[in-house]
Amino acid sequence: MKTTTHTLKNGLRVILIDTESFPTVTALVMVGAGSRYERKDNNGIAHFFEHMAFKGSKKYRTSFEISSAIEGIGGLFNAFTSKDHTGYWIKATNEHTNTLLDVLS
Repeated sequence: MKTTTHTLKNGLRVILIDTESFPTVTALVMVGAGSRYERKDNNGIAHFFEHMAFKGSKKYRTSFEISSAIEGIGGLFNAFTSKDHTGYWIKATNEHTNTLLDVLS
């Protein structure tokens, strides 16, 4: 397994892991948001945003458009919230890498 790390101009760190034996790609965005950073007055906000993430965006206006873009290429997607981070991921075959990144962006 080969791992490479890149830092984009905006400070976003990108980690690539080439498994070589699987013709799939998983795009995962992790943000530092979770219950550890919440207060009494905003308790649950990270989990709320996790659920809102795949509801629509500027390019993919509805949750149906998002799910159609991903599931239409045989992909899977989900999200999770922990104490100190929230993750959003999409998985599909290698030839659909650009679609995964487009939906996550």
